[in-house]
Amino acid sequence: MGSKPSFLIIGASGYMGRHLYEQLSKKYSVRGTYANNPFPGGIYFDLTKSNPQKLPLTNVKYAVIFSAISKIDFCKSQPELSHKINVEGIQKLLNELNQKGVTPIYASSDGVYPGFVGGYGEDCQEPAVHTYGEHRREVEHFIQSHFQRYCVLRFSKVVGYDNKKSDLLSEIFQKLIAGNVLKLVENQMFQVVSLSDMVAVIEKVAQKKMEGIFNIATPETVSRKELVRRMAGLMDIENPAIQEFPVSYFNFLDKRAINPSMKIDRFLSSSGFRFQSVDEILRDFLKEA
Repeated sequence: MGSKPSFLIIGASGYMGRHLYEQLSKKYSVRGTYANNPFPGGIYFDLTKSNPQKLPLTNVKYAVIFSAISKIDFCKSQPELSHKINVEGIQKLLNELNQKGVTPIYASSDGVYPGFVGGYGEDCQEPAVHTYGEHRREVEHFIQSHFQRYCVLRFSKVVGYDNKKSDLLSEIFQKLIAGNVLKLVENQMFQVVSLSDMVAVIEKVAQKKMEGIFNIATPETVSRKELVRRMAGLMDIENPAIQEFPVSYFNFLDKRAINPSMKIDRFLSSSGFRFQSVDEILRDFLKEA
C-alpha cells in the first residue's frame, strides 16, 4: 500500500474549494489558500499579488486549482484583468508547481466549448463561447505544454446545499418558496454535478493517478425549466410561475451557452465512477435546505 496523497487547494475558501477542503481534510494531509475569506489554518495567496515560491509545497503531491474569476460578464467587460488573474496568475503558480514536481488538478469548465449543440467530447477544438471560456482554454493549453503529469477536469454547473453561499438550486428554491416568478432563458440546456460528486471525482483522480482531460457532469442534460419543475414537484408545488425569454432579453454583455452538454464516457470508462442523477441531487439538496 502506498502512502496517502497530500493536497494543496488553491482557492479553498470558495464554493467548491471549501467543500473539497472540508471533506478531504478528514482523510488526507490538506492545506488550503484563500484570497478574501480567511479561515483557520488557511494560507493567504492572491494570484496577482503573492509569490508562489512561498507556498508550502514540500511533500505536496497534488495542487487543486479553483481560484478564478468565474463571472462571465466581468471577464468580458474587463478582459485584461480577467487575463491577469485567470491566466497569467495561474501560469505563474503552475510554473512553481512544475519546479517542485507537484501535479496540478485544474478545475476547468464546460465554458471552454462553443456551447451551441451539446455533446462535446474532450478532443473538441472549436473556440469557446465567451471570454471566460477562452481564458480557461488558454490555461489548459499551458498545462498540456508544460507538464508531463496533470489532470484537467471540465466541470459542468456544480450545485448543492451551502449555508454560506447561494447557488443555482438555492436561488430556485427561494423563489419557489416565495411564489416568485422565475425568469429563465428559453431552451437553454445544461448538465449539473453535485458538490459531493465533485469531491469524490477529485479523490478518485488522486487515488487512481488519473491523467489527462476529463469532462465531469451527470449523464443527463436538462433545461432550466425542467430543473425548476422537478424541484417544484419534489416540494409539492403545482404549476410554478415560469416565464421563458430569449437570451437577448437578459442583456448579457457576453454570449451565453445554449447547450454546453458534454460526453463523459472518458471519465466513466477510466474511473468506474457513478454520478448522482439530477433527481438524487435535488432530493439531497431539499433534505438540507
